[in-house]
Amino acid sequence: MPMQWTKEHDDLLVKEVLALDPYSSPKGSTERNNVWDSIAGHLNQSRTGFNLC
Repeated sequence: MPMQWTKEHDDLLVKEVLALDPYSSPKGSTERNNVWDSIAGHLNQSRTGFNLC
């Protein structure tokens, strides 16, 4: 069954992006990629059912 995107998903994503600020790293940099990987990892570990690769 496909994931249903909810307001809770929106809120968690926004909190992670604000906390880790991936846009402070240069576009295309390894550092920026690592921040996005970290965000995806945190969201995947959440209880909301994220499944990000």
